[in-house]
Amino acid sequence: MKKIFTLILSVLLLAGCNNAKRQYESIVKTLDLTKPIALENIKKAHLMITEANEFTPEQAIDLQERFTSYIGVCAQKEAEQIEEKYNTILSSDDSEHIEAQIDSLNKSVEPLREYGIIIYSAEGYIESEIMPMYVAELFWKYLSEAERDLAKLAELEVEDPSLQDASITISYQELGDRLKMCDDMAYKFPKDELYPQIVACQKFYLALLLAGADNSATFDWETKKLNPEVRQTVINYIAEHPDAESTKTLKEFMAIMKRNNYQSSSESDVFLLNKISTEE
Repeated sequence: MKKIFTLILSVLLLAGCNNAKRQYESIVKTLDLTKPIALENIKKAHLMITEANEFTPEQAIDLQERFTSYIGVCAQKEAEQIEEKYNTILSSDDSEHIEAQIDSLNKSVEPLREYGIIIYSAEGYIESEIMPMYVAELFWKYLSEAERDLAKLAELEVEDPSLQDASITISYQELGDRLKMCDDMAYKFPKDELYPQIVACQKFYLALLLAGADNSATFDWETKKLNPEVRQTVINYIAEHPDAESTKTLKEFMAIMKRNNYQSSSESDVFLLNKISTEE
């Protein structure tokens, strides 16, 4: 009887493995970039992955990469089509017609979010983005905690970018909040393989906060004085998060500011270059 039970169990396990393999191969076939690209394949693959049995770690990584690549190709294709329509609309001489058509075009891209795609205009061009959480949630159980946290931050940047057209587009308070997310990740995952990526995010937000952007200056062009909102945000961050990793950098920055009457100087320039430059 024991031998029969063992044999049945072995048969069931083998059947399960074969079924999982077939599911994996079917999804790979659906996401084949050498065949005609179709938005519906994104939803089809999404459903197949959702309903599939447990993947091996290798299969999960492979499928995540294939799924992301497929969405990326679809997103680029959609952006090109939208840009073509946009340019056609602008060729008209009727301003009212142009406004109505552009409004209609803007509304037409909203359904693309159902495929994990965001289309937007930046610096006169039509761009596309993949919604990070659309992919991450599908593979959530296969992701590490660090991957999950980075996906959440990436989703914030896609939905509400902190920098667009060389301008800071969120409040300084929100910049501080996102910096704190990075500080929390740096504290939780100091030995994770993604730690360098976390540090890069820290530097990005510190750079926006302390160095600004081309169209969002940290210092007044004429007086060279530190932007009052930036100053207050830094003061608040230091007070509210005394043990955060970025607080040490912010304290050093404020000490330099105090020595230079809260104006930009060669000392602050060198500090920003050495401490928070995002250039390698």
